[in-house]
Amino acid sequence: REVGVVHVMQGLAYNAARLPWRNAVLQFAGATAAIVTGHSVGREGPAIHVGAATASMLGQWLHLPNDSVRILVACGTAAAIAASLDTPIAGVVFAMEVVMMEYSLVGFTPVILAAVCATSMTHLVFGSTPFVEARAMQMTSLLELPCMLLVGVVLGTLASLFIASVRRLFAWARAHPLWLRTTAAGLVTGLCALAAPQIMGVGYDTVELTLVGGLGLSALVMIVSLKLVATTACIGLGIPGGLIGPTVLMGALGGAAHASAALTVEHGQGCVSIPTGATLREALDAMDRAEVDVAVITGPSIRDANTIKGVLRRAEIEAAVRHHG
Repeated sequence: REVGVVHVMQGLAYNAARLPWRNAVLQFAGATAAIVTGHSVGREGPAIHVGAATASMLGQWLHLPNDSVRILVACGTAAAIAASLDTPIAGVVFAMEVVMMEYSLVGFTPVILAAVCATSMTHLVFGSTPFVEARAMQMTSLLELPCMLLVGVVLGTLASLFIASVRRLFAWARAHPLWLRTTAAGLVTGLCALAAPQIMGVGYDTVELTLVGGLGLSALVMIVSLKLVATTACIGLGIPGGLIGPTVLMGALGGAAHASAALTVEHGQGCVSIPTGATLREALDAMDRAEVDVAVITGPSIRDANTIKGVLRRAEIEAAVRHHG
């Protein structure tokens, strides 16, 4: 059966916003099982489906006209996004832009109320701590713009590759039985998880670890590559789940890998000078020349470099004191 955001949009376009409850039950049970067992899928797509279907069934039970049911479906969508990501504004925009595909005062007000109520209930049950802790970031130099442009090109290319791969795999999967598709998806995910366990599940904990600089360049590249393979297999083979979580992880880690690579290139002089017998002064000069401000995501790496530089300067001062003392 069709599930997820696509099913909600099809129901609005072709079925007068009538979403069958069987699909919602299948989506809830299937997505829960998939996420719990570590498949590389997200939770937001199922949440949108369940929220929209619940709102649609409420409208049908109250015998509301089609326009009112459409607004209720948008309310359920906005509430699901707001509750899942703690972002009421994003929930409203997603519901109006993607699901309703129109802005109207009649629909805007109830959608806002639904998003705010969902966020309040989430805070009441789970607390107000954001699901990903991120520091305040800002651009400090115009030299960062070319790097950001390159990040967009690279990640856009990966996104195109991902979409094309999912479409081809989905076309292949339709001709094969369910047991073969689910077995293949689980096998691919398990093999990828042997090399990088971070690819399992939604992955927001890995995003938070990346934001504090907890992953190196090789780990970032490996996780992004294997996450792309595992997510393509799961979505293309019909595992019920969403795409927002995996795409957030791949985008965040892809940007972090780019920033880490830029730091590695810029700090290359300093990394080469020390093992070849350079003095402390030469090492410090190399690190001074290597300072960059392009690593917005991997800010802790810059702090680590500054810490090392401070240690080297302290050692240089102590050596000078001993020499002259």
